[in-house]
Amino acid sequence: MELGSLRIPLDMQLKLNED
Repeated sequence: MELGSLRIPLDMQLKLNED
């Protein structure tokens, strides 16, 4: 797991995944 990933909210991660 990258620290950046933890830094970004899960909601943001889901948005990035959707994009």
